[in-house]
Amino acid sequence: MFCYGFMTHRNQIFPYQIIVYSKDTLINIFSEVHKNWEDLNPNYQQQVIVKKYFPGINIYLDRNYFNHKNDEKLNGLTLIQIPRHSVSDIHLNVVDDIIIYRVLCEKNNNEKYKDWEKQNFELEIIGSSCVHTTVVKKKIKKGIVKIASGGPVASDPIFIDNLASNEQEIKVILKR
Repeated sequence: MFCYGFMTHRNQIFPYQIIVYSKDTLINIFSEVHKNWEDLNPNYQQQVIVKKYFPGINIYLDRNYFNHKNDEKLNGLTLIQIPRHSVSDIHLNVVDDIIIYRVLCEKNNNEKYKDWEKQNFELEIIGSSCVHTTVVKKKIKKGIVKIASGGPVASDPIFIDNLASNEQEIKVILKR
């Protein structure tokens, strides 16, 4: 079987062309469906959920990715769940000063975090296109806060530490 597979691939004889054609056709169909998903579901990029973090929680709304390392560092933080490949900015209305933690992937453009403080621990959020490991933080004043989703490969997870009170209400402002 191995020799037959090697020969069909090398000489591109039957059924090689059928397999290649089928693979290319399926990839084109799936990429078209994914590309048009946002057009079919206009609220896709606007979905945001605010939850208290606990070990094993899905970091993203639309993927089953979770943290594999240093969960104890996230205890007491609030997770802002966004879609994995979100490109929209998130606007939050916060009543007290907060600290925002972002978990970065080396494949993303991380220039916007150059003035953020790097933390002395790492997380491990493993995704198919990006592994988020590096943790940075920044203190943000109360009011309306605009947070970029990250990217371009994948959005960066968002964790919030409420400085003044653990019961602070964080409201998401949806903008188109």
